[in-house]
Amino acid sequence: AIGAAGLVIPIVLGFALGVSSNLTGSMLVFPHMLIGVGGIALVAFLVSSIFLNPSSMVAKLVYGLAFLLTFAQVALGFRILSSPDNMLEMAHQGIAIVILVLLGLGGMLSARGRRMAARLSAAAPA
Repeated sequence: AIGAAGLVIPIVLGFALGVSSNLTGSMLVFPHMLIGVGGIALVAFLVSSIFLNPSSMVAKLVYGLAFLLTFAQVALGFRILSSPDNMLEMAHQGIAIVILVLLGLGGMLSARGRRMAARLSAAAPA
């Protein structure tokens, strides 16, 4: 949920940049880029916590895929800055939405797994 909430701001900034005619001259590029690169650290933290704590394999795969897509997203963003292209911008926007969905799904799966583990430990005789 933290990653999904933190991803909404760069998505809004990205859509604002998308309607801008001068991509590299916009004041929104630096905050968008800074949050995107910082997103790698956030998703890396989420992935490490999901792999260090007991969780389902599906949650691990979802967070792992989100981590890989975050790297691809940052690389694609730098590619767009070097030579803007409408197809690359649409792919960049689409990947952002996919990462948002994956982080939300991963949060839901890990919360459900924690609730189930707590319920099982409470029901087990001591």
